Amino acid sequence: MKKYLVLLMAVFAASNVFAQFKPGNIAVLRVGDGSSSMSTSCAVSLLEYTTAGMSVGDPIAIPSETAGKRLVLDVGGSTEYSQLRLSANGQYLSFVGNDTTLGLMPNAAATKVIARVGVNKVVDLTTNFLMPKGASVRGAVSDDGSNFWVNNSNGQMGFLYVPYGNSALANPGYAVVNTNNYRSAQIYNNELYALNGGGYNLCLLGAGSLPNAKTAPTTTIAMPDLAVPASSVCFYLFDQSTKEPGLDVAYIFDGNGNTPYPTKAGNNMLRKFCKVAGTWQETGAIEVKNFGEAPPSRPDLLRDLTGEIGSDGKVTLYAIRGVNTNSTLVAFKDASGYNGTLTEAAVTFKSLANAGTNYAFKGVALTPAAKGGKPAKK
Repeated sequence: MKKYLVLLMAVFAASNVFAQFKPGNIAVLRVGDGSSSMSTSCAVSLLEYTTAGMSVGDPIAIPSETAGKRLVLDVGGSTEYSQLRLSANGQYLSFVGNDTTLGLMPNAAATKVIARVGVNKVVDLTTNFLMPKGASVRGAVSDDGSNFWVNNSNGQMGFLYVPYGNSALANPGYAVVNTNNYRSAQIYNNELYALNGGGYNLCLLGAGSLPNAKTAPTTTIAMPDLAVPASSVCFYLFDQSTKEPGLDVAYIFDGNGNTPYPTKAGNNMLRKFCKVAGTWQETGAIEVKNFGEAPPSRPDLLRDLTGEIGSDGKVTLYAIRGVNTNSTLVAFKDASGYNGTLTEAAVTFKSLANAGTNYAFKGVALTPAAKGGKPAKK
């Protein structure tokens, strides 16, 4: 009997370990059920891949049936909706969606839900807030899983501060941090960075700390030519140089084909910027559609972006390419290094995974770890 119990405990422990995310892998937010068309609110799942593109474990299905304990996503709408984020301490994934019935038209729900998923792959849907019907939510970034900043559009643009466990039934559900049109957000070094779709700049809100009340952009970072009518969708920052203080490399996907950039004009460019002696400057660009086998829908678009600095000191970016069905998870490795020029020759491209018919990849992030350790922070 004792041997049986020991064996049973060993099997349970092994299955528990297997069910956890492996640090250093890639998490992908997927919508769809593989059979129904994706014209309305859809089921959501999280997938795990190695950096070589191998699938790990079973999909994590996000509950979608019981009111107050469900989250579904809209497939349609703007390119940058349904972003996936790793918390700044590296311990939680987060994303935001609707508390509504599968199959309803997009954005029909007033109650929005923030999903928090730890290394144990347990889905927590206890945080929710109210917004006007028709409002669209884009993503939810977090410092340590206890605070969230939601960037959204339509009905209430800007950032909302939502504490973990917030109930839409108990209070209005958020503090409006800012009302600008922020398309993408990340947290680095306890500071909130965002792409402003209205001013076309990279902005910093609350220098030195994270805002939890109405806050104007503390700093607008002067990226060359991003102040013209561009259409910046997603970004990722790195501290790559040992000599330049702080974050010093930025990759920004620009969806405008008519922007007169100094290094290269073209349609839907992934652009690189480096900070040298305190001043940001553009250091190259690549046209996304020129790489690899393209998905059937909009091979020129990147929806979401994450990345890491490898042991060789080079940046690898992971992105969602294409729109809706059969979108792909791809990788771009930039061999040019800090202050090097991003060119097609400097990039090693790899297509890692395909969403498949009646599925769509929406967001991407590195997988969480029990003790954090986000690779983007050197």
